Amino acid sequence: MPAARTMDSESQHFDALVEPGDLFSQSTYMPPDGPKPPRARHSRKQPAGHIPRPPNAFILFRSSFIRSQRVSSEVEPSHSTLSKIIGLTWKRLPEAERRVWHAKARQAGEAHRRRFPAYAFRPAHRARAQ
Repeated sequence: MPAARTMDSESQHFDALVEPGDLFSQSTYMPPDGPKPPRARHSRKQPAGHIPRPPNAFILFRSSFIRSQRVSSEVEPSHSTLSKIIGLTWKRLPEAERRVWHAKARQAGEAHRRRFPAYAFRPAHRARAQ
């Protein structure tokens, strides 16, 4: 059985395979920094009267984390980095504190049921493109 690789051994292995100048040659085109075209939105428009799902414990934690501004403003514009930070924080949260967020999620679910008694989660499956 081969020994498990660590990040350091993998990077050393990669460094041994690739010469520093080989990654980007002089002919590699690098566009100048400038205004970038707007990106297409991935979210679909919800129909009028759409009832959102009740928030789960993690969503409530994430919202509170962002509102309390625990992350520097340099990271905030990068949602992928922000999500990674919040996800790691959630994973490392003590079980007692996590139970608090699950209790808040149950309360939010009960309030959601009172507000929208006829609501039932019915995921809409999109047709696959062929």
